[in-house]
Amino acid sequence: MRCKGNELIETARTEGATLDERARQFGQAKCFWVLAVCLAAGVTAAFFCTLNASPLIEPDEARYAEIAREMVERGDWITPTLNFVKYFEKPPLLYWLLAINLTVFGQHDWAVRSWSAFFGLLGVLCTGLMAGSMFGRTSGLLSAALLATTPLYFGTSQVAGPDMSLTALCTACLTVAWRIFSRWPARSRGMTALFWLSLALAILAKGPVAAVLVFGVIAAYWLVTWQWHTWRGLFWTPALVAFVFLTAPWFILVAWRSPEFIPFFFIEQHVVRYASPWEHREPPWFYLPVLLLGTFPWWLLSAAAVWNRGAAPTARTNRLSAEFIFLYAWFGVVFLFFSFSGSKLGTYILPALPPLAVLFARAIGGSVNGALGKTYAALATVTLLLGLALLAGARLAPVVSSHHRAQLLPPALTVGALVLLTGGGLLGAVAHRWRRVPGLPVATIISILAVFEVVVFAHRSIAEHYTPLAVAIRQNWRPGDRIVLYRHYTQGIPYYTAQRVIVVGSWGELEFGRRQENSSAYFWPGDERLIEEWSSGKRMFLVANHSDFLKLAPLLHPQPRELARFRKKLVVANFS
Repeated sequence: MRCKGNELIETARTEGATLDERARQFGQAKCFWVLAVCLAAGVTAAFFCTLNASPLIEPDEARYAEIAREMVERGDWITPTLNFVKYFEKPPLLYWLLAINLTVFGQHDWAVRSWSAFFGLLGVLCTGLMAGSMFGRTSGLLSAALLATTPLYFGTSQVAGPDMSLTALCTACLTVAWRIFSRWPARSRGMTALFWLSLALAILAKGPVAAVLVFGVIAAYWLVTWQWHTWRGLFWTPALVAFVFLTAPWFILVAWRSPEFIPFFFIEQHVVRYASPWEHREPPWFYLPVLLLGTFPWWLLSAAAVWNRGAAPTARTNRLSAEFIFLYAWFGVVFLFFSFSGSKLGTYILPALPPLAVLFARAIGGSVNGALGKTYAALATVTLLLGLALLAGARLAPVVSSHHRAQLLPPALTVGALVLLTGGGLLGAVAHRWRRVPGLPVATIISILAVFEVVVFAHRSIAEHYTPLAVAIRQNWRPGDRIVLYRHYTQGIPYYTAQRVIVVGSWGELEFGRRQENSSAYFWPGDERLIEEWSSGKRMFLVANHSDFLKLAPLLHPQPRELARFRKKLVVANFS
């Protein structure tokens, strides 16, 4: 009887322990999903809340918006134009998406920028899913949070352009590829189809570079692991056929309409621009400072964690696993490809950020609770010093510089300083008293970064734009009027006035399109034609830099009447 009673007691204890374990696991799962929902809501709010904070910025945002507007106006979604001449520097996906928004929502600034924010969220989601499949859902959540608050990534998600769509679609493509590799020999036709769909859209977003990056990463991973299923899992005939039908039609149609497209787009804009560019030339080490600034403070915390005794064993154990090989291959291929390119812009390196975010999350998440206390305290001190520097800048900027932008800086610098000073104090308190609370210091840094980045882009109107000049033109516009841009093609003027403009003296990126057709009525080579037309009696608006206008004004009769002046430009008219 005693033995049977002991067995019953032991069974009860075991069942009780099992129930306690289940309750603990349920509590952890509930906590995870609460954090995931909070992160999703916070990131979505941060990415979308300031999209309408300013007019479109010169030159890129206004350029892409104008191309989309002209697509809608002309009813031609095959041949992109800028100022109604052919413009073949980029594939059409971004223009199509912007044109859809302009058609559905109207000509609003947030409608132009919203696709970049959407693709930014997509990249964050894919990175979280990939990290979760590699290292568990906690790593996935942290990777997503780190990527969303990485300054370079967040900043690019706030401006209209093709780089964020390329990054998000390449991230989706490689996330799916990893799922295919890690589940082999099990095969999923749906995953294979999704891989080729993502790649097709990435090519339509920015051209063949998408295929070079994706297959470059896969090839590097295969060369290290030597696993043939790396390739076998990607190929399924119906998916390949769908890929061709998605990507080929636009290239075929635009080349059929414009034979000059193929040599200009593929040779000049890709091969020549990569090998021997005529603009954006930078040294091979250009992206090192870009990454150090663009991923701060996550690289600093990761470096401290890797050298910390608590994080080092994890790094040594996992550095040669398939997961780490894939991440290193991803980052390495993107970094080396763009470092060897002759033409460089800071945002080109964006596709390297998702694997970096996962590596950062592994390093930071693998550190022992409280082990990074000194690093957090040092970061709090740096944050406070930066806040004080911004506060000083707010007082000194208008004094030491007469530049128009220096006069606009004090409110933005003051708000940014308050965020950093408050955040630095909070982080210092956390580092001193609650650094052993799991995840609290990192969550504090994520929150500070998110708020600061939102504040920065809430003041984006400080950046270059000339919308008030377009407003002045619209207020005085009559059918038959002409707009002339003198020596500079100001992208926002045709977009915000919804009119084709005449360009005098300097054509820049319009040069290729100008040569493809007889458009001399809209491209005047010198001042003589301008002076003659100014006195012809036909109403004209002239937009010029102050410095250029001072030299030109004595030659114009009747005397120009100033309609508006904004920053370094003004608009004048030849009528009263």
